Amino acid sequence: MSEKKNRDLAIDKFKKIKSIGWHENTKTQNGHGGHGNTLESAFGVVENNKVEPDWKNFEIKSLKDKPEPISLTSTVPSYPEGADKYLWETYGEVKEDGYRRFYATLRATEEATKEYGNPWSLHYNKRFMKMRISKTDQRVYLIVQDLDNKEINELIYWEFDLLKNKFKKINDIIFATKTGERKNSLGKKEFKWEYANIFWGFNFESFLNEMYHGNIVFDFRCGVYKPSGKIHDRGNAFRLKPKDWVETCKRMYTEHEYVD
Repeated sequence: MSEKKNRDLAIDKFKKIKSIGWHENTKTQNGHGGHGNTLESAFGVVENNKVEPDWKNFEIKSLKDKPEPISLTSTVPSYPEGADKYLWETYGEVKEDGYRRFYATLRATEEATKEYGNPWSLHYNKRFMKMRISKTDQRVYLIVQDLDNKEINELIYWEFDLLKNKFKKINDIIFATKTGERKNSLGKKEFKWEYANIFWGFNFESFLNEMYHGNIVFDFRCGVYKPSGKIHDRGNAFRLKPKDWVETCKRMYTEHEYVD
């Protein structure tokens, strides 16, 4: 099936979903994330955790109408193995409840692009952290400094090949914005979507450039399961900053269509 036909199918399908109006929540419980599952269901997708795109080579994402960081893809560093657990154990903070957590938002800006965001994130008031893109090594490194700006000897990185493989899932993507939420007469949530931004042709070099200019960050969200105290991955992911995210995607993808 040609890209052109898939594109037309995506536009037609979203317009049909919009024309229906309200869609009943497909999650068994009215919990967090129900609108995302419901949108996928409207496209005919059965809930899954597959690596492949959701529908006709498209990844489908439902966005809230209020700006918030937008997850692109979840991943952990290539090295070391179990990097998320290592970071959680080494740099996590034990809170008042006695449980350890590791949360960090990292940027890949440098001195030349610091106007787009401070390269260094102060982490738990104990250290600084950032990402550094190395096209020579074909890696994105996680860099740690102490409060005296001395680099801590760590080797933590994402291989470009790993990232390219992860981003295959979002080579084409549909962002539909949830514009309404209510409860029906049976007390079940319903959602509706009135417009979407559809993008085709992800470009990895452009993705790196958007990281370098602070428009894409990486969030570590390593929580904890209670009462076991084991690490809980709550969504370690590359995320779009909500401000001007459409313009960021226009630079990252070769084609764009606004559908309403």
